[in-house]
Amino acid sequence: MHLYKWMRKNKKKIMAFVVIFLMISFVVGYAGLQLFIGLLGRDNPVIGTLEDGQRIRARDYLAAQNELRLLQMLGGDMVLMAQGQQGLAGPLMAHLLFPDSRVLAENLSPADLKRAAQAGQIPVDVALIDDFFDERPQPELAWILLQAEAHSAGSAISEANARNTLLQIMPHLAEGADPAQVYRAIIRETNLPEEQIVRTFADFLGVMFYINNITDNQLVTLNQLQAALGRSHEQFDAEWVEIAAGWFIDEDSPVEQDAMHQQFEAYNDVMPGLFSDDNPFGFGYRLPKRIQLEYITVLLDDVKTQITRPTSEQMEEFYSRNIERFRYQEPADPADPEGEQVTRTRSFSEALPQIRQQMQQERINRLAMQIFNDARTMTEEEFFTINLEEADFEQFQAVAGDYAQAAEDLSQQYNVQVLTGRTGLLSRADFQDTDILSMLQVQHGQRSTALSEVVFTVRRDPRETPSAIGGLRARPWENIGPMTGGHYDQEAQEYHRLMTMVRVVDIQEAEVPATMDISFPIHGMNVLPSQRQDEQPLFSLADQIASDIRTRRAMEQAETFAQDLATLVQDLGWNEAIAVFNEKLAEHDIPLAELETIRDQRRLPQTERAQMLSFIERNPAAAAFLQDRLATSARNEKIHRLLPDSQASVDELAEVVSIEKKAACYVVKRVDRKPATEADYLENKMEAAFQANMTATIEPVLIHLLPRNLLARTGYEATDERPIIDDSPPPAPPTGGGF
Repeated sequence: MHLYKWMRKNKKKIMAFVVIFLMISFVVGYAGLQLFIGLLGRDNPVIGTLEDGQRIRARDYLAAQNELRLLQMLGGDMVLMAQGQQGLAGPLMAHLLFPDSRVLAENLSPADLKRAAQAGQIPVDVALIDDFFDERPQPELAWILLQAEAHSAGSAISEANARNTLLQIMPHLAEGADPAQVYRAIIRETNLPEEQIVRTFADFLGVMFYINNITDNQLVTLNQLQAALGRSHEQFDAEWVEIAAGWFIDEDSPVEQDAMHQQFEAYNDVMPGLFSDDNPFGFGYRLPKRIQLEYITVLLDDVKTQITRPTSEQMEEFYSRNIERFRYQEPADPADPEGEQVTRTRSFSEALPQIRQQMQQERINRLAMQIFNDARTMTEEEFFTINLEEADFEQFQAVAGDYAQAAEDLSQQYNVQVLTGRTGLLSRADFQDTDILSMLQVQHGQRSTALSEVVFTVRRDPRETPSAIGGLRARPWENIGPMTGGHYDQEAQEYHRLMTMVRVVDIQEAEVPATMDISFPIHGMNVLPSQRQDEQPLFSLADQIASDIRTRRAMEQAETFAQDLATLVQDLGWNEAIAVFNEKLAEHDIPLAELETIRDQRRLPQTERAQMLSFIERNPAAAAFLQDRLATSARNEKIHRLLPDSQASVDELAEVVSIEKKAACYVVKRVDRKPATEADYLENKMEAAFQANMTATIEPVLIHLLPRNLLARTGYEATDERPIIDDSPPPAPPTGGGF
């Protein structure tokens, strides 16, 4: 997705959470933590050293933890996320310092960054994004090292400037509350002197500005903006007759073995979708990475039959315990819907349908989770017998419990049908085409990550499997989930909710096929009668090669027909030529040709096309996503070339343009150029400048903040001592006034 627009779109959503974070306080308070630090005074071991000789002690870790909690109370994560409108330095710094922030989890999506990279919207290698989010240093260590680096570089903010900045941002963070009262509440709840709060915030600003300055060293010039906007906002209209190669494809026509072997040998080591002058169709038979999943699933409608209906007493108790759920806002004056709002509470009788539904759903989810907790126990009980960090694929397979046996035992125990099975060998593209799997999300902490982003990080050698986005790690034969999802039955027009747990049981890495006689199933999770088929879908490399040859031959026929139409136009004019041409098409049982008008077409910049091809080569899953954009770009580029540089329009043409990427020929009648206007420039120059700056700085930011690079720059070396870190639950809201 477009990153600048993404950050701008989510700014209001980000700010909506700020009051929550300003209302937090510590469970034990700063006084208790400071006392704890004091008690450690006699036993304050060195737990790491820096290149300049600085020693990091256990007390430093505890101090860093306290400072990060204070900064989160001051909206530090919100401030960094707001910096996302100028680049990713702020959001990525927030990822290092506040990894458990709900605001961060809901607004910084590593999957979106990867999709933007795959789409060629940002010039970053997807592997670099994976590396950044795979590495998870302790926030306390990251904060200590970033401070040390900023101080060494001379990046310091005065306490006066920090206090002024706090005063300026506090009204925005408070969102309607009294800013002074909010600030006093923070001082009261932390039991810290104001000078210490300001000093900590000054250090925070110093680090933030240091990172921005060190990574944002690109200058966006006016000429650069004018050129970019002139190209990106220039449009053209065109009128043509399209003749598709698909009209001439006969799927039953035989293809000679010699032709198939020649096609296979020419493209067996090429990724599909890599269009080039030598490969205009984008043929390619290199096989992408494929994984096979085993699943254990229950339909929640089946679970529903095993729960008891809540009694009146239970519903009344639920109503009292959850009274907040049944409160709502309405205008104090019905005649003034925009006026003052008052809080009303639905009576028990009014809320009864909602109460019954919520209690029923909670009981369904509770029983389903109980089933999956037992399933996990059954299938993981032997894992303790091996060293999980050193075990190989075969060892994991040997100790993994039998899903089929677990499903049978659980079905009998809970009187609920527990389903199990295996998918085919799925590439990323196949995975996204499945009804259920493509929509599943894995919950971990405050984050949810698409299942595809987790399972495709798994490697056959578990020791090489990196942690997935947000620190989630999955190895072969390890359970992933449970997750909730569903399937819509088109015939019955019903939606079936389900809960499932999966594990990766086979992994085939990307490879150059040795032969074209390769086939494998590609079906997804089939748990409903409407999904089951007599024949499961198969991928056949030989069938793909034969289909490509038929497409190439059909394209030759389309070109012949297009030349015939162009000749008729030159002899008879457009209207009469199309009429005569359609008589010929009718004899071949082919759709009739018609003159089409397309408007507001744009040309893709050459650099973006090159980036997209590069991403396809490194990320095979991007091929299907980018193929249509590249094909449309190739068509628009060729048609735009029909315009002489000095002319804004050409009419009454009869030019044939063949676009192999589109598998179609176009007989073009006219092209009209619509240059970018001054209004286009004035309306878009600010956004274009932000966009250009963000695009230029994303890679430097990722490289600079990559945890291993941070460790290397500061020369950090850990000792055998380990810090004592407070892992207590997130701070609770204050109970007194002030908010």
